Amino acid sequence: MAVYEELLKTKEMGFSFIDEILKHVIVINFDDEEHKEYLLLLNKEKYLHKGELMCIVLCKHRKCICLTNDKHAKNFCRENGILFFDIKGILRALFLQNILKEKEIRRLASEIEEKDNTSIKGLEEIFSKLKNA
Repeated sequence: MAVYEELLKTKEMGFSFIDEILKHVIVINFDDEEHKEYLLLLNKEKYLHKGELMCIVLCKHRKCICLTNDKHAKNFCRENGILFFDIKGILRALFLQNILKEKEIRRLASEIEEKDNTSIKGLEEIFSKLKNA
């Protein structure tokens, strides 16, 4: 729900492309156990925001993979045995599975960095065939 609310705020700011995204968004509600854990973590974890917490709780209880670039969320997932991918992991999987070629991944990474005003640290690690890269 928090991610949906963030999308609505972005739409209210005048970004019309959000309409296309909202067509594909499904709101998932917590069951009672998930809701209790979410409320507990909301008070306990001061560095995690609502969206990250909701994702983490759902992924933990429903055995899903959490997608996040937030360093605090990734650390929480590591410490609590919750599987996660960040953008670098997704790009690496695309490369290792031969879904995208290196040139395509570099172009995509560049677009992500530009549009999201971010930097993908360790980009070269994506292209290493070594298991521990």
